[in-house]
Amino acid sequence: MQKQKRKNNLLILLIVILCFVLVLNIFYLTKTRDIVEVRKIDASVIVANKIGFDLNSTALTFGEVTRGGSALRKISIENNYDFPIEVLIYGVDGMERFVVPVRENIAISEKKEVDIIAKIPDDAQFGKYEGKIIVRITRKNE
Repeated sequence: MQKQKRKNNLLILLIVILCFVLVLNIFYLTKTRDIVEVRKIDASVIVANKIGFDLNSTALTFGEVTRGGSALRKISIENNYDFPIEVLIYGVDGMERFVVPVRENIAISEKKEVDIIAKIPDDAQFGKYEGKIIVRITRKNE
């Protein structure tokens, strides 16, 4: 009798664990299915004691920026999908400390200029910082 009760408890525990894993997988799949596009853009900023510009057309460069200062770049995003989108922009691989995350909603057929700001902390060391900027486009749930 005791062995049977123990087997039943183990079986129930196993079923609960399997249900939990199934729910997690369903949640993960529905979330990742909403991602439509991800782009990685090379980016850089130079922390300096002066301000300077860099008009590079192949990367998103913020030029020379002083400690405590900031630089702004604009990118144009057009929604060519047949549903509204949400755009999330953030820095990685060395740029996460400087790039201010941006979240924008863009309607069907809308074109929007999005500001990307690099803000330099007061304690940043002088030098050139390189990394990536991620532009993640997801389906906007209505």
